[in-house]
Formats: sequence, C-alpha cells, structure tokens
Amino acid sequence: MPSIFRNIDSPSAVILTAALCAAAVQCVFLREYLAVFSGNELVAGVVLSLWLLATGLGSLAGKRAKSRVFPGAATALIAAAVAGLFCIRASRLLFSPGELIGPLPVIGLCALSETPFAFINGYLFGILSGSNRTRNPYGVESLGALAGSMIVYAGVLLYFNNDLIILLAILPLLMIARKNLFLTFPLLAVIALFSFNDLSQHWKYPFPFSKVIYGREGEIVRMPGAGDTTFMLNGCVYKSTAEKPFIEQAVHITMAQRSRHGNALIIFD
Repeated sequence: MPSIFRNIDSPSAVILTAALCAAAVQCVFLREYLAVFSGNELVAGVVLSLWLLATGLGSLAGKRAKSRVFPGAATALIAAAVAGLFCIRASRLLFSPGELIGPLPVIGLCALSETPFAFINGYLFGILSGSNRTRNPYGVESLGALAGSMIVYAGVLLYFNNDLIILLAILPLLMIARKNLFLTFPLLAVIALFSFNDLSQHWKYPFPFSKVIYGREGEIVRMPGAGDTTFMLNGCVYKSTAEKPFIEQAVHITMAQRSRHGNALIIFD
C-alpha cells in the first residue's frame, strides 16, 4: 500500500492543514458550547449532527463545483473559525443570566455559529479530493484530523485558552494562504481573536468574575463576592462558600417584591 507521506503535493497539503484546523476548531467549539449551554448529551448531539450535516453538504457542493480554485476557501476557513468562536460567546447576550436555553434555540445558535466553518471545510475537501493531483485524500485528511486532535489534547493538558488553541490550529492555513490576495481578511480575524478575547468572555459571563480557567474538567470561572467565592464549571454553579439559607432568603425576598413573577432561580437546593 502506498504511503500517504509520499508525493505530498499542494492540494494534499491543503487537505492536511484544513483537517488539522477542523478537528481542533470542532473540539474548541464543543468546549465553548458546553459552557454557554450548560452542556449535556443533547447539546453534544446537536453540535456533532449539525457539523456532519454541514460538512457533507459542503463536500457535495465542492464536488459539483466547476472551479477548482481553493485559496479563497482556505482563507474563509480561518475567518469562519474566529467568527464562530465570537458568535458562540455572544449568544449568551440573548438570554438572562442563569437562564437555561431550550432545545430549539440551541439548534438555531449552533447552526448559526458552526455550520459556516463546517460547510467551507467540506467544500474545500470536495474540491481537492476530486483533483487528479491528490493521492489518498481520505488518508491525508485522517492524518490532519489526528494532528488537530493531538494539538487540542496537549492544549488541554497545558491549560491553554481556547483562543490560543484556535490560533495554533489556523497557523498552518496561514502559511498555505500566504500568497493569496485575500490574506488580509484572515489576518484581521487573528488580530480580532486576541483584541476581543477578554470582551467576548464578558459576553458569555455578564457578571463580575476574576478569572476564567480552561481546566481539564471544563471551563472554570471564579467569582469573588463580599466575603464569599463562587466557582462555576461549564456554566453551572459548582461550589460556593455562601450559606444556603442566605441564598434562599435572597430569592424569596426578590419574589415577594414582584406582584407578578413566574420564574425563580434557586442555587443548590
């Protein structure tokens, strides 16, 4: 069987780097979704199913495309990765703090934030896999996906931020597209990734917090208060030094002050 390391031409290199980027971005998006939607099995299922659907449709469109020019798609992939990250974090602005998001909004927000990247990735693979210059495209793609997964694995072990993992994933694509006239757009996306990272964190957590830690168990947020400290794990309260009676009394007082109330959020019990 011929080795996939032989005769790595330009289309194969693009497939390799695009698969690396896609695997890493998918993992990072899933981590962000779990924090935004207080993740469960339903969220993971929606994320993966929409990703596969968009990638399949993109691959089908790429195979039917008359043009075999791909640099524009490669640069669009970089911009879509950064835009998707900001879109996920900004989705919390549409809901009240502590509000659990229902299945239909989850599907809509996932479709808005992840399907552009997945479709472009599938479209790029569809174009290049049909090229006569590409040998064993599925093997090359699998190798790139493995490399992208290992980048995320190492990043999680080393407590890297999600934006840093995405940067490491899109760097090879930047090298591929360095001669493209449209390179300005992905470069601007990279600049935005770091310029608005802190601001986008406050979109996701619209309350004072001291630090966000990307731990191995998930995304941990530390919120210091007046003599108390609360920790959130993937968008849910994990541990707090505040006393339970004090929290319950605060909820009852708030409800008593409203003539019409339908919902109340009680932490712990």
